Amino acid sequence: MGCCSSSSKGSVSNTRIVCVLVMMSYVGCMVRMTLAALSDSIVHLGGFEYAAVYRDSVSNMVGCFLMGFMATQGAIAAGTPLFVGITTGMCGCITTFSGWVATVSCELAAPKFATAITCTIFGWSSPVAFYICGRHCGELIKKKSVLDYQHRRAIHLSILVALSLFLCFCATAMAAITWYIAHFTRRYWFAIAICPAGTIVRWSLGKLSANILSKVVVPTPPPSDSSCINSSIIPGTNDCEQQSLQESEVSCGRKLLIMWKSGKVPFQTLAANLLACAIYAVVMEPAGKTPGTYITTESGTLTQDWAWAIAVGFCGCCSTVSTWVHESAGSSAGMRRWVTYLYCIFSVILGMCALLPAALMCYCAGKEPS
Repeated sequence: MGCCSSSSKGSVSNTRIVCVLVMMSYVGCMVRMTLAALSDSIVHLGGFEYAAVYRDSVSNMVGCFLMGFMATQGAIAAGTPLFVGITTGMCGCITTFSGWVATVSCELAAPKFATAITCTIFGWSSPVAFYICGRHCGELIKKKSVLDYQHRRAIHLSILVALSLFLCFCATAMAAITWYIAHFTRRYWFAIAICPAGTIVRWSLGKLSANILSKVVVPTPPPSDSSCINSSIIPGTNDCEQQSLQESEVSCGRKLLIMWKSGKVPFQTLAANLLACAIYAVVMEPAGKTPGTYITTESGTLTQDWAWAIAVGFCGCCSTVSTWVHESAGSSAGMRRWVTYLYCIFSVILGMCALLPAALMCYCAGKEPS
């Protein structure tokens, strides 16, 4: 009876989390597209060109700032539907890893190597800087408060709820305004419609990773040579020799799982980012036929618009920079420093391995990807 009760409570909690994730995904995706449209407006009106500052750079910085702020707050308990909705849902959808890596890949395919290098450096350093700034702002609020814990908790909760409502209002206003603007075509509504699917996939990969690692038992380190006594149940061997025999019988897959858990590498985020990059690469060619800028009166075919929506809506929400930065710069995953650097470097390299061939094929075909 107790098992059934705990299982039903877990199902209800997961259902609530999914519902909040869906709502926050709409907010995050609308905010990201609004900031991208604003960036395109400035570039279009000023006669500039994107270089180190790319189309989604502002949204990545904003999302990482909010993630850094949330990392220091205790008003909302971690793991609750509201906390998951704000961090995984809203912050994760405001930022996009696939969009940034796709921009770098397109610059390499152009080829514009200087722009690609500066975009890579700026695309990593600016979210980290804003994440740290968000953490500092959150810590400053906690230190300056002279109220007791209950009052601070109520104030922080009010601020976070007000911020969420403000972002919802902005997203709703953006949706109402763009309904009457000619240069926001149907592909934007397609992207908004499918964006929760990317968020759910990313959240599900995290749940799957947690379930797998919870069943992995990391073996204790072997004893020193002085403690190797002949108390083994295997005749003719001591304790150290018996343990080495047992370790040799462990399967290769189990060894990889033990290394995964011991190294604390967040492969779930890496898997979500690489999955988004791979899908982005598949739809890059048809999506590249549609106008790349948000400031346009043109519209593509139904297939082209859906391809663009998958790249911006699904892939943009399935991949995330805010969680990626939180795990590396924020040390939330507990990785060693050298593992953190390797994790960041290989995330970008593997993402470009998926996207660069597609970008090269688009340029060879004379179709500049968006």
